[in-house]
Amino acid sequence: MNENEILAAIYGALSSSPLNGTICRVYDQGAVPDEEPGPYIVLGNSQAVQGELQNESERAYSLDIHIWSSRKGRKECQAIARDIDSLLGDKSLSVGDSSCWIWFEELQLLFDESSNWWHGILTLRTEFVRQEGM
Repeated sequence: MNENEILAAIYGALSSSPLNGTICRVYDQGAVPDEEPGPYIVLGNSQAVQGELQNESERAYSLDIHIWSSRKGRKECQAIARDIDSLLGDKSLSVGDSSCWIWFEELQLLFDESSNWWHGILTLRTEFVRQEGM
């Protein structure tokens, strides 16, 4: 299991599940079309942290999920973040023939004065779950 496989599994879960009562559009950082109406989600920065073993079997990952809302603002960002946490948080996510545990780390809400949009930054952590016989 590697970082791209985890990101693809998270992308699939987010783009196919209702968040705040609707399916949100999910983009990779830098791939959002100009003038995209909100709300939408952007998969942002990610980080891999080496475990005790010097291979991918003990890596932990973090991922920033950016939530953008132009209409309903802070409350919409909070509702989408809660739904993401309900969907993914404190659960095991299948990634290929392996799985990883995901949990909520933090949520930061900001107001972008230049665009009059609310911006939520939800940080998730993941950790590889060892499969029997590995």
